[in-house]
Amino acid sequence: MARDALHTLADALGLEARWTDADGRLRRVAPEALEALATALGYPAGSAREIADSRARLAAERGSSGLPPLIVATRGRATPLSFRRNARYRIELENGGMREGKLPVNEWTKRCEEWMRQQGNLPKADGAAAEVK
Repeated sequence: MARDALHTLADALGLEARWTDADGRLRRVAPEALEALATALGYPAGSAREIADSRARLAAERGSSGLPPLIVATRGRATPLSFRRNARYRIELENGGMREGKLPVNEWTKRCEEWMRQQGNLPKADGAAAEVK
C-alpha cells in the first residue's frame, strides 16, 4: 500500500519508478531513492502520512493552474500542454532568465477549446490545449 502511494507520488512528480533497459530487462528504482528524490523536490515522502500530504499538496498546486509543476521542453519541438484559462505560468530558461505571465483568454484559446471539444478531449476543468514552439 505505501509502495503504491509512493509510486503514485513519484509518477505525479515525473519520476520513473521502473523502466526497461537496453537489454530488455525491467528495472526498478529502490523505494529509498524515490523517497529521497521526492523529498529533494520539496515533497516529503518518508512516511505514509508525508506521502499523503505531499500528494494532496501537489494536487492542490496543480488544481490552481492545471499544469504540473515542471515541464521539460526541447527547443524546436512542440510541447503539448493542457491548461486552464487565466492560469499563471513561469518559464525558467537555461540561461537563468525567466518569463512569467497569465494565459490570456483570446480568440486563439477559444479556437483551441472548440477544437478540443470537437475531438472529445477538452479537460474537465475549463481549459484548452496548446503547443508551445
